[in-house]
Amino acid sequence: DNDTLRSPRYKSHLFDKLGDQHCAFCNCNIRELIQGAHIWDVASIKSDCHLSDEEKVVHATSGDNGLWLCANHHLLFDRHILNLNSNGEVVYNKDADSDYISFMDEITIHRTLCDKIMTEQLQYYLRKRNAGLTA
Repeated sequence: DNDTLRSPRYKSHLFDKLGDQHCAFCNCNIRELIQGAHIWDVASIKSDCHLSDEEKVVHATSGDNGLWLCANHHLLFDRHILNLNSNGEVVYNKDADSDYISFMDEITIHRTLCDKIMTEQLQYYLRKRNAGLTA
């Protein structure tokens, strides 16, 4: 069920992989603003009929399937206004309003994920995410 796929285990796995909570894009470290953001989103994982329930839980709780993001970057990421390409570089939605782009330019300090984060497994989740955008 949805609660299992959004379990506290996910945050624990993010801590194990990423350490302290700070936004991957802007370094914000205000604990109340930092959230675990799925790369391959839970709704897509849940609807993948090729996965068993156990596999869905593994993907939804994997520390490689996420980033610490501030509330602003998380919302922009979830709405696909800001995205990551397969190299872990920040890209903006080409249809994004110029106000969004100006705002993202101001708040986005890091435009490429660091090597520590860019594992093969994270690249797998980026491919799953980005395949869903072109479907």
